[in-house]
Amino acid sequence: MTAFSPSGLEIWSPVINASSKFILTNTIETQSPNFYLPQFWPFLLLVGCGLVLPGLSGKRLPASQLFLLAGTAILGFWMARNIPLFAIAAPPILAISAQPFAENIRPLARIEFNFSIVNNIARGTFWPIIMIVGALTFLYYRDFQTGSRIYQFPENQLPVKAADWLIAHPIEGKMFNDINWGGYLLYRLWPEQKVFIDSQSDFYGEKLTREYASSISANPLWVEVFRKYGIKWVIIPPDSALSKELANNNEWKTQYQDNNTIIFSR
Repeated sequence: MTAFSPSGLEIWSPVINASSKFILTNTIETQSPNFYLPQFWPFLLLVGCGLVLPGLSGKRLPASQLFLLAGTAILGFWMARNIPLFAIAAPPILAISAQPFAENIRPLARIEFNFSIVNNIARGTFWPIIMIVGALTFLYYRDFQTGSRIYQFPENQLPVKAADWLIAHPIEGKMFNDINWGGYLLYRLWPEQKVFIDSQSDFYGEKLTREYASSISANPLWVEVFRKYGIKWVIIPPDSALSKELANNNEWKTQYQDNNTIIFSR
């Protein structure tokens, strides 16, 4: 991919030089998981199973599996972005430790026995065919019967309606956007519109990330940042500090607003 990238070898620079403490400490995925948040509870539960199940089962795990469990768990506690590694590695290993308990639960043992019979009979292309037919049936019902889509974006978290409005009423000039909406806005508006920043802050660099942080928090430097980059319009949450600042600024006019998005233009 390096050979096909317009940046050449420079594409590796953000990876090699990703050592900015400011970026790392202000990005959720590079912080340690906050276990007050429910989305991290399954990880904590899985770690607890990893500590308890091997000892209770009496089955001694190979050293390689123990190192894999411990290593990926430590990485998960260090940075939230590493939790999926543990989530991939742990279940197959813990299933081996849980097997003796499952065998003593008759309903589970009966289900496993029935599955083994079906699996022995239905070898070859049976399961792939069943999965394809099931998936097509599900998609048909969701897409054509109910009119809904699996890939819908949550309107209470992303500027879905605002993006629809922008496509119908495009605004000329460079935008300033909320960092958490950058990826979605790229998906909806690129290449006609280019975002100021998105969540790949390590690629944008510490300088621009600091300029974004000072602007979204309505630090007095926001005026200088907007002048530097020629910002003509803004799409941000209405409850942000910058939104309140622009609402009281005669140079800026509200073009669009809904429950979670407001658009200003100069």
